[in-house]
Amino acid sequence: MSERRVNETAPDQPKVVLGVGGGIAAYKACELLRRLSESGHDVRVVPTASALHFVGEATWSALSGHPASHEVWETVHEVPHVRIGQAADLVVVAPATADLLAKAAHGLADDLLTNTLLTARCPVVFAPAMHTEMWEHPATQENVATLRRRGAVVIEPAVGRLTGVDTGKGRLPEPGEIFDVCHRVLARAAAAGRRDDLSGLHVVVSAGGTREPLDPVRFLGNRSSGKQGYALARTAVARGARVTLVAANTAVRARA
Repeated sequence: MSERRVNETAPDQPKVVLGVGGGIAAYKACELLRRLSESGHDVRVVPTASALHFVGEATWSALSGHPASHEVWETVHEVPHVRIGQAADLVVVAPATADLLAKAAHGLADDLLTNTLLTARCPVVFAPAMHTEMWEHPATQENVATLRRRGAVVIEPAVGRLTGVDTGKGRLPEPGEIFDVCHRVLARAAAAGRRDDLSGLHVVVSAGGTREPLDPVRFLGNRSSGKQGYALARTAVARGARVTLVAANTAVRARA
C-alpha cells in the first residue's frame, strides 16, 4: 500500500497558515509546525524573505508537505496572495517581528505573508519576538493595541535570554504555549459556527449607556461601557453580516 501524501488534506482538517518573520526565533517555529501538523492540522508555511536567512525553504516544505515561498509572483495562476488567506481557518505569525506588526497594523502588503494577512477573514494570532527596547517602543505598543482592537490575538512575549547576551521581555513564547493559544482560538471559532453563516443579513446592534435628563445639569444614566455591543457587532461582521451599530455614551472607539 502506498503511503498517503501529507498534503492530501482531509475535508474537515483545519487549515492553518504559519507566517514566519525574520528573527532568530524562527527556528522555534519548526516545533510549532510539528505540533500543529501532528495534531491534525493542515499547515501552509508562509515565511518572509528575511525568515529564510534563518530557516531555509526546504525545511518548511519538508515539515509541512506544502511548498513554502515568500514570493507573490510564483504560481501566479493560483493567485496565492489572495487564496491562501481566504482558505485559512487560522493564521498564526511566529515570530512576529516589530516590522511585521507595523505592516499588519497599517495594512501594508509587500510580500506573500502581508498579503495573506490582509485577505484572511479567519482568526489571526501574533507571537511577538524582538529585543526589549523594540517591544517597549511606543510605536510597537500602539501597533499592538491597534491589532488587538481589530480582534487579533497578540500574545505577550516571554521574559528571558534574547539574542547575544541581552535578557529581558521580548523572547518568543514557547511553541507549546503558542500551540495552546491556537488550539483555543480554533475551538472558539468552531463553536461560533461557520464564519459566513450570517451572510445576507442586516444586523442592528445598540451599544452604550442611556441618559435621561432630569434638568439642564443632571441626568439619570448607567455605567454601560458599550463593549458588549461592540463585541457583538464585530462578531456579526466576522460571520458575514452587514452591521449597523447605534452607539451612545460609550467607552470604546468606533472603527471601520
